[in-house]
Amino acid sequence: METYFILDKFGFLKIGRSVDSEIRIGQIQTANPHIILTWKIKGNYEKTLHKLFNYYKYNGEWYSFQSEYKLSKSIMRFDKWIIHEIMLTVDAINNNRINDLLEIRLTRNIQK
Repeated sequence: METYFILDKFGFLKIGRSVDSEIRIGQIQTANPHIILTWKIKGNYEKTLHKLFNYYKYNGEWYSFQSEYKLSKSIMRFDKWIIHEIMLTVDAINNNRINDLLEIRLTRNIQK
């Protein structure tokens, strides 16, 4: 099982899982011509990531990071920022440190 991510140029991110992510990503790319980045990681993190990113939920499995994009684009490219954010989250899950990460996010969101 793999967890895949699809980011479009408007700051929307899809988080899903599939046995064959390449086929699934291809299907979604057909429906959304604005995709700028796709990537996948081994393992099934879909449900956990959906819960952790619930604050950003837009519709279904799509999440809106438009406000985060405004904050992050001056620091680094948005696509690099969102990959970094997700990989930090996956690392925190794997190392049982998710509460620390959530506390950092809560502080950041309060400061907006």
